[in-house]
Amino acid sequence: MPDLMKKSDVLQIAGRFLELADRLGEKSAAARLRPQIAQYQLGLFRLVVVGEIKKGKSAFINALLGEPNLLPISSDVATSTVYKIM
Repeated sequence: MPDLMKKSDVLQIAGRFLELADRLGEKSAAARLRPQIAQYQLGLFRLVVVGEIKKGKSAFINALLGEPNLLPISSDVATSTVYKIM
């Protein structure tokens, strides 16, 4: 299994890339990277779970987050709602 990078290592590498982009005048690359670094520092990310109707997506997310009642699950009704969990 490959070694996992620490968050601090990722931020250090991203910072070096940002410095390089600034030095080279790559304003577009730097502008796209800055908000991504900020989100990563805050621990924000986007995870999309898709699948067929009534196949346990909400139950999976509840189990993944360790919160059995976070998202509603029911054996007779499909959720049909988009949730943003922070």
